[in-house]
Amino acid sequence: MSRKSRYPFASHTPLPVLSAPSTTERLFTVQEAAEYLRLTPRTIGRYIGYGYRGIGLKASWIGRRWIISQSNLRAFIAANQIDALLARTGTSYPLER
Repeated sequence: MSRKSRYPFASHTPLPVLSAPSTTERLFTVQEAAEYLRLTPRTIGRYIGYGYRGIGLKASWIGRRWIISQSNLRAFIAANQIDALLARTGTSYPLER
């Protein structure tokens, strides 16, 4: 029995190799993000799942863990700083036009 008849897929052309976009952005695990924000990993998991006052932490499930990009972490911090400022001053969010 020849190789081609035994393994018909051996004669197919290989699929193109997909490469990840080159980026220098730092990626955090839940543990690293927790240390960075001085919170517990459980709290970070809650922010990913449910958000905080409607502001969720965007993360990607890769392999067996959550991965958080530095830009998403900074956006979450900035959004919560604005939310905390509005809460201290007793004002609400401005109406969107």
